[in-house]
Amino acid sequence: MRLTLKAKLGATFAVIVALSGISMFVAIENLGNLNHSIEGIVKGNAARTELAATINARTLRIARDEKNYILANTQAEFERFRGQIETEEAALREEVAQLREMSSEAGKPLVDNFTETWNGFLAEHQKVEDLADLNSAKRSLDKVEEAGGLAEAALEPYRAMVQRLGVAATAGDGNAAVFRVYEAANDLEGTLSQVSLDLRNVLLTMSDPDAQKSYSEALDASIAELGRELDGVGALLPAAESRAFATFRDGVAAWLPVVKEAQAIAIENGDYYAYELGNGAAAVVRQKSVDALNAIIDLNKRQMAEASAAAADLYTFSRNLLLGLLIGSSLLAAIAATWIVLNISRAIASALGLARSVADGNLDATASVKTNDEIKDLIDALNAMVSKLKTVVGEVTGAARNVSSGSQEMSAAAEQLSQGATEQASSTEEASSSMEEM
Repeated sequence: MRLTLKAKLGATFAVIVALSGISMFVAIENLGNLNHSIEGIVKGNAARTELAATINARTLRIARDEKNYILANTQAEFERFRGQIETEEAALREEVAQLREMSSEAGKPLVDNFTETWNGFLAEHQKVEDLADLNSAKRSLDKVEEAGGLAEAALEPYRAMVQRLGVAATAGDGNAAVFRVYEAANDLEGTLSQVSLDLRNVLLTMSDPDAQKSYSEALDASIAELGRELDGVGALLPAAESRAFATFRDGVAAWLPVVKEAQAIAIENGDYYAYELGNGAAAVVRQKSVDALNAIIDLNKRQMAEASAAAADLYTFSRNLLLGLLIGSSLLAAIAATWIVLNISRAIASALGLARSVADGNLDATASVKTNDEIKDLIDALNAMVSKLKTVVGEVTGAARNVSSGSQEMSAAAEQLSQGATEQASSTEEASSSMEEM
């Protein structure tokens, strides 16, 4: 098979270009894969992680506003914190739907789990709101203040009556019967004060239901004792004070329902139970929702780590492959160049040796190459030229020999002619002499 120099060079460059093309294709393909992987990390896992963190922040703000809702006392505060919670909740719902749409098949069940636990928290949160809406602390305190006003209004004429009884009891040598009435009437105000004190203790122990229960029972006992004392004092009073006592008794009758209402509101204790529920069952359910969010974040972190490791492996593989192709193409180019250059150098050296031999007169010299290309054609042409030159030189040498032989024959003929001429001249001279003699 004839492999020309043009074919060798063309094949070498074609292989090098092909390897370069393969390198470029592999590089572009793997760069595309790396770009896709990075885009997946940035627009997928990182975005989902950020969105989950945003949702978690909203759950924290809702929990904070829930505590503020429990502490609120006015309707304006209730409406403000309720509005903030509803706004955060609406935004959270939209973000959860967006997160689910963005999530992988492995992530969607985790988002659904969060939604389920979050709905459980909202159910508990609604109970917290309902309890906080009772506003027990503020309402019971208002009732206590109202009761205090009613008590003062009832006691004002009663104290005047007690003062009159005291004067009557100490007038002259004293009146033992009136003094007993005075003492009973005076003790009645103390019992009324004890009712007020027990009511305040019921309010002050709203953060401790057990203690509150004890004070509530004491309040009931004091109210019962007050009723008995009212009956006792009413039976002992002189007729002159019956009207004043009746006015006092009407005041007490107006005061006691307010006391009982304040007691009932305090025992209702919506703020305490809202706080307990908010930090108990509601907090537990909310923590479950946070754990569900953390599971989503952990999943995306694992996926990011896996994608990062895959990208690193792809980079390492691509780098090694490109380096291998580069080294392979470089070695191939070097080997092909060395092979071609050596063949050309050997052929040129052989041609130079032939030229020097011919220059030295050795027409029997020949040049030889092992390749079958244009260089071989050149060497064959040189060998043919030398062979032809050798033939021409041989022919010229033979012709020269023939010319030399003819020259010798011409020289002999010329010599004979010269002798004949000499002899002729001698004959002519002799003839001339004879003529002179004659």
